[in-house]
Amino acid sequence: MPKDTSVEALLNAARKELQSLGESVERLAQGYPEVFEASDLALRLDGFRAAHQEATERLKTPRLSIATIGTTSSGKSTIVNALIGRKLAPIDASEMSGGVLTFLHAGESRVVVEQTEGSVWETGAWTAQTDEEIYNRIRNAVMHPYHEERKKRSLAAPIVTVSSSLLPANDAQLIGIPSGVEIEIIDLPGLKSVQDKTNLTVIQDRVKKSFSLVALDYMQVDDEHRGALLIELSKVVDAMGGRAENAMLFILNRVDQRGADDNEISHRIQQLKKEIKDKLKLSEVPEVIAFSARPLYYAQCAWGSYPLNEESITLPQNRNQFINSLFNDCFNFIWQKTADDTELMQWFLSLAAQLKSGTDISEHDLRRVLKYMYEWSGAKELYQALNARIAKSWPEIILAPILLQSIQRCSLLTDSIETFCQARKIQSKAEVKAACGEIENTRKSLKKIIKQTEQEFQKELKDILDRLKEGTRTGSIDAEIQIEKQAKTNKWSGLKDLERAVKEVEIDLVDNLIIPVRDALKSKSSAFELEDRLQSYVGSVYANDIARAYDLVREN
Repeated sequence: MPKDTSVEALLNAARKELQSLGESVERLAQGYPEVFEASDLALRLDGFRAAHQEATERLKTPRLSIATIGTTSSGKSTIVNALIGRKLAPIDASEMSGGVLTFLHAGESRVVVEQTEGSVWETGAWTAQTDEEIYNRIRNAVMHPYHEERKKRSLAAPIVTVSSSLLPANDAQLIGIPSGVEIEIIDLPGLKSVQDKTNLTVIQDRVKKSFSLVALDYMQVDDEHRGALLIELSKVVDAMGGRAENAMLFILNRVDQRGADDNEISHRIQQLKKEIKDKLKLSEVPEVIAFSARPLYYAQCAWGSYPLNEESITLPQNRNQFINSLFNDCFNFIWQKTADDTELMQWFLSLAAQLKSGTDISEHDLRRVLKYMYEWSGAKELYQALNARIAKSWPEIILAPILLQSIQRCSLLTDSIETFCQARKIQSKAEVKAACGEIENTRKSLKKIIKQTEQEFQKELKDILDRLKEGTRTGSIDAEIQIEKQAKTNKWSGLKDLERAVKEVEIDLVDNLIIPVRDALKSKSSAFELEDRLQSYVGSVYANDIARAYDLVREN
């Protein structure tokens, strides 16, 4: 069990154990070929080799894979576009995300549509495409032909991969992606398609390897629809191999459609949480985030796939188009959110009038609009939830999907060998069993890397930070001496760096957070001025929280 639990060290440990697992299986296959003459064992061996090869390749450049699944027309594709900061996933009133649409981060755009059995849509590869060209190709040349053909017969869903600049990769702190880990975002077919066995297999195969955002439609979670929805979802959860607790986050989208006579959203969410827990047999009540994807989608795509504290380089006409759509499609949403703030309501109205007159929206105004959409849409809560989940369970979220299939295939292989040895009293039974024992130990070691390292790291880090904080509070150096001794005993490196980092953070907080707030109070600066100043230090979401708290203090 490795003591160094940094991301790179843990990945290296997993690579080493995975290599050892593969070598053990190959020694067994080459040393006892008579065992693998049986066709079922040969198939098990081929299955393991394929899974092992895939895991080896994925560990070379590990990715955080986020898959969106959900009810038909629940806004999955709108959520995806909002997450990546680009209008690339086709959006339609009818089901458009019928295929497997994967987004990877890259400097140059590229679209690949794989040739699949029975495909009647355009396939091939295209480079240097604009967002509009990518969107129209996927929508008109792939998804539309697929859905038309699907009315006539059952066929495999299209598989499309788009490489382009993605917001979570450009702004790693947004959802807390660990250093050295890439990201992919996958738009999967709607849950209605699980009735089609081919598509169910596709969805199950992807969610095994991903962290899943489950999009639910506010208009489809009433008493009449909830039961059928959760039955469809349970078929997908079954494929996650016990990972559903940490590998799923639920989004109740379109809450802005709530009618005046509907129950409070909080009431509907509490009811939904209970039923999800019961129907999916979860050990804990799941997290469900109230969300309004459309206003966030328009504002984020107007800004682009760049961090909020950097310059937006989207074209003025594209900005204007998205913000005009925001006003046209989400006016009631904005009206409700500004009902108690006449000044803010007037600002939005004047901005809408400015755009109608043909004046471009400024970057300053666009940034301000996006900040409000972050707060009102549920984006802030979603990003904070993803940050917390990744920080707490990143080995399980990132490593487990990569290794899970190899571990499962290995288990099937060793079980089949054991059965074969019992049925055929072969001469080499004892040696084969010993080799299987070696493989089983390596398989268990891989699982321990995922679980135990996470637990040990969190416990040790909490203990160190608690002692450092206590030493800082009392002015004692005893904590530092104890930590140095512990570091020598456990052969840790970098503890001095951690200690120094804690002290630097204290100084940093004073210089970059406390002093700016104090100065703003003295000079009676506006909340927006303070927010702009803090943004580069704490990020847009937290800067907005601090600015709002500052505004309340200033008013009182």
